[in-house]
Amino acid sequence: MSEIYIQSIIYNLKQLEIQKEKLNKEIKEHENELKKYMQLYSLETLRGTEGELVTFREVLTRRFDVKEFKKHFESLYYSYMKSTTNYRFKFSY
Repeated sequence: MSEIYIQSIIYNLKQLEIQKEKLNKEIKEHENELKKYMQLYSLETLRGTEGELVTFREVLTRRFDVKEFKKHFESLYYSYMKSTTNYRFKFSY
């Protein structure tokens, strides 16, 4: 692969990331408008004219508190730790 080709990929990736950020911002704005409407009228579900379904409701979950467990059972916590190797790709502009 040539340097020119790689530079064009970097440039194209940058342009796509910019578009993605703009779309994500617009999506969040629309989601927030729907959430406000649904809260105002106490709705958990809402249907669009073409079968779209919007659901916005409270969900109660239970999660394991790792921080608290580690504080009380540190040696046990570390005895179950294992090392892993991953690759991380990050693109910034």
